[in-house]
Amino acid sequence: MRERLWFPCLLATAAIGCATQRDTGAALFGAGAATAVVGASAASSTHCTAFGCYYRNPAPWGSKAALVGAALAAAGYAVMATAPRGDVQTPPAGPPPPAPGEAWRLRRKNPAPEPPPEPTEEKREP
Repeated sequence: MRERLWFPCLLATAAIGCATQRDTGAALFGAGAATAVVGASAASSTHCTAFGCYYRNPAPWGSKAALVGAALAAAGYAVMATAPRGDVQTPPAGPPPPAPGEAWRLRRKNPAPEPPPEPTEEKREP
């Protein structure tokens, strides 16, 4: 019966913080590590307290839970490792920046129309 309760709890814990791929991986890694620790503790044949250690029967589901937790932590680590980094910059949309020696000018998509020719004055001779 306990084995059936682990899976929904594991999924609910892993679903926390799924804003980005990196956050999802961190949530999976944390949930997997916690599940592995609890499972390994339940599978252990000794139990230690402040008053000493004593022998107990290991839980039969402990080793299965530890194995599932380790697999979930490995999957979370793989998701974090393949997540895109936040420092990657995309090139800005628009025209490229001018060359180092070029003066800054307004760049138009369509060239400006030619200005009308200036009127010429007729020269008169006295």
